[in-house]
Parts: sequence; C-alpha cells; structure tokens
Amino acid sequence: MITLAFALLAAAQAPQGNGSAPSVTPPSSMGRWDEHRELREKMDRQDKTRSAAAQQLVPQQQVINDFAACIWRQSPDRARAALGTAIDTPAERDALLSVAAFDACSDAPFISGQSGEFRGALAESGLHADQGRKARLSALAPVPAIRVPVAKGRSFVASFSGCIASADPAGSLALLGTALGSREEVAAIRAMGTALSGCMPEGAKYGVDVRDVRNHIADALYRMSEVSGA
Repeated sequence: MITLAFALLAAAQAPQGNGSAPSVTPPSSMGRWDEHRELREKMDRQDKTRSAAAQQLVPQQQVINDFAACIWRQSPDRARAALGTAIDTPAERDALLSVAAFDACSDAPFISGQSGEFRGALAESGLHADQGRKARLSALAPVPAIRVPVAKGRSFVASFSGCIASADPAGSLALLGTALGSREEVAAIRAMGTALSGCMPEGAKYGVDVRDVRNHIADALYRMSEVSGA
C-alpha cells in the first residue's frame, strides 16, 4: 500500500505544461497491483527465511559450553575453583560469578544461565580437554544403583545424576560425547535406562530434563575422575 500511495502522490504533484493541454506524466509501474503483489510475496519469502534462520540459532547451553571451553584455555584456575565447591553454596555462587565475569572469553556484555548450566559446562569441557580423566573414567567399573532419597530442586537432580554416573560410567561418558539436543543425545540417555530406573526413588515420578541431567552427570563424572593433585 505504501508503494501505491507514493505513485498516486507523485502523479498529483507532477508539473503541468504552459499550454492548454496538461503535460502527460510518463506511465509508472510503481502502483501496479501485480508488482505490489510480487513485492509482498518477496517480503513473505524473506520473513520465512529469517524465521528458519532463527530456529537454527545456537542453543544457550552451547554458548555456555563454548564459553566454558575458553575458560579452561585462558583461566583454568577459575574453572577448578568453581568445580571444587559444593553445589548451592555461597562459595559456588562466588566462584561461578568469577567465571562469568571473565570477559576475555565472550564479546557479549554478559552471559546468562543457571548455576547448573555453568557448572555442567565447566565439568564437561574439563573432561573433554583431559584425556587422563577420560581414561580413568573408562576404567571404572559400574557400581550397583541405589535409589536416591526423595528431594526437591537441584539437590535431587544432583544426587540422581551422581547415582547414574556411578551406575553407568561408560554410558554417562558416551552421553557427553553427543551433540546437544541431538538424536544421539536422546538415544544415549535411553541407553542408560537401567541406571535411571535403578536410581529413581521408589514410587517417584520425574520427567527427565535431558540438559539438566547431562550437566549434573558431567559434574559427577568430573569429581569421579579426580585424583590427588589433579
């Protein structure tokens, strides 16, 4: 409609000749409906393209994981300090704030996320960067699953995920080798069904949040891979 209105306005303001007959304004295609329709269709196609691109944006957890990998390269002491704290404590909060404040690893003014997301990213990146830790985990024998106590919030997810990591260290390590949000990730979780059911409190129902469980499994595996002086 803007294109059509502009064409009519241009015609109305066209200069007139000095003779009795007005000068003829050259035909303009700006107000033609077929071209207006083509313009709208082109804009619609562009909107669909932008929408498809938006669906391919990097997931938040991947952004945090990339940030964590950079922390290990540039300030590993911060990563070790954070992973050495107990969850949901002031010490953990302060250590993770120190990690998030390290601006050499991101062009963004800030990176938002939950404590579990940052801690899981640090643990997973630390394992991927240390073949010695992976080797120690690969050598671990499974421990029989023991149902964890009923609890709420992050403390439950942490104990549940820790039980899974101990009951199936090989499967847990395989989970960390999959791409975030991929079919392989879902398949790796399902492959640990025995550990998941064996660690679940009797009669409890928990809709598994794959990302949350993965982050806390990574944290558990990192602690399981520790040796004196590591």
